[in-house]
Amino acid sequence: MPSLNGQTLTLGEINGDDIDVKDAGTAKGLNPYWHYIGHKYNRGWIRVLKVNEPVKITMTLVDLPETGILNATSAPAINGKVLTWNLKAGETLTFKDADAKLSLKRMNSYIGVDQIIFAPENR
Repeated sequence: MPSLNGQTLTLGEINGDDIDVKDAGTAKGLNPYWHYIGHKYNRGWIRVLKVNEPVKITMTLVDLPETGILNATSAPAINGKVLTWNLKAGETLTFKDADAKLSLKRMNSYIGVDQIIFAPENR
């Protein structure tokens, strides 16, 4: 995770599509695979985002979250399509793709991320 230097970093815009999150993440030097929750490409993947400063992470999903697809090591606060984590310096947000279950409603095991906002937290 790059330093925020007191600024908010926004990846993507609320538009019902996750590709702009992937492109913006790549442009900012992040792994491009933060544009989904669950399992999309490889069940062996473990995606880890380590923060070096207190950060509030807000992910807005393309669709409503499903319990079996949420594969984060710490449970987010959920408000509709919005997932929120408050991380302290040195903490990590980890997604284990192998933990995502198949959704019979969606017929896949992932949900696209419409936007991610990384905001500095004063703690």
